[in-house]
Order: sequence, then structure tokens, then C-alpha cells
Amino acid sequence: MTRSVLLTIALGFSLAATACSDDAAPAGKPACDELAETCHPFDTGSGPIHECHEYAEDPSHTDAQCEAMHTSCFALCTDLADAATDAQSAP
Repeated sequence: MTRSVLLTIALGFSLAATACSDDAAPAGKPACDELAETCHPFDTGSGPIHECHEYAEDPSHTDAQCEAMHTSCFALCTDLADAATDAQSAP
């Protein structure tokens, strides 16, 4: 993997740390909790992953609503997690 790709991933991680308000999804909403936790490290403050993360943390959304978003959001966030893992293990 090229150095610029690795730097982009690292920048994404550092921006994610400042992009979140640290408001967790309300307790008792496992689908919302899972989406928030999965997408949080990749939230750069804008774009579809940010929207998924914010949606999951919005207290007005029910767990059923988060479950409906699960397939598309979870795929976005886990694809980035897989890419980051691959980048770290590349020689």
C-alpha cells in the first residue's frame, strides 16, 4: 500500500477523534450502539460514515430504525476497518 494511502487512513483516524461529540447512543439500543461503535473510528466529520455515526447516536432514533440502516452503514464502516487492518499488516 502506498505511503499516501496510509497517511490518508491515519488522518481519518485523527479527525475521527475530534469529530465526535462523545455522546453515545442511549442504552438499550443494541443496533444503534453497534453502528455508533463501528463507525466512530472512521468518522471524519462529513460524508456517509459521519451520517451513519450521527444517525446511530441520535437519541430520537429507535433501535428498529438503526437496524434498518445497519446493512448499508455497517458495510461502509467495516470495509474501512478491513482496509486499515490490511494496511497495518502490509510489508
